[in-house]
Amino acid sequence: MLVNLCTAMLIFNIIFISGIENTNVMKKNNGTPPENTLLHSDLKDPPENALCTAVAVLLHYFLLATFMWTALNSAQLYLLLLKTLKPLPGHFTLIMSIIGWGFPAVVVAITFGATYRDGKHLNYRQEEFCWLAALDKNGNVSKEKPMIWAFLLIVAIILLFNIIVFVKITVLVMWKENTNLTR
Repeated sequence: MLVNLCTAMLIFNIIFISGIENTNVMKKNNGTPPENTLLHSDLKDPPENALCTAVAVLLHYFLLATFMWTALNSAQLYLLLLKTLKPLPGHFTLIMSIIGWGFPAVVVAITFGATYRDGKHLNYRQEEFCWLAALDKNGNVSKEKPMIWAFLLIVAIILLFNIIVFVKITVLVMWKENTNLTR
């Protein structure tokens, strides 16, 4: 489980470091970095930069996979504490691998399919850097863009799950400690 978490994190960091900047934007600004504002080019879609879109898709996938593996690790820890000295269910690793790598792939595929259109690629990603789009044409955060419902909402649900498991594990450990002290 930890190897999968570390692998997802490593791949995300490598892609982030090497591909987050959109080189077309740097060329437009004569090598100077753009300001962090909505560019005039975002009002109309510039020519497609397939590499930037691919980087945005991969970043989206591997960051969701990283968060998913944290949730699966917490679930495994809970099961190990709940069933002390009992083996995990059969095919546990296979099931967790399918969930850990499959769920983010489904989310990214649905998001990409629902938002990306030929000539409208900025519905999925931003122009100034290769990440999910969040702003509409007026510069306001849009609920129609994938940043809110395809990333932030899912990460919030995973974090909430992790907090609930953490509280349950803490209560379980504290309850076991208290029962051992009273005997």
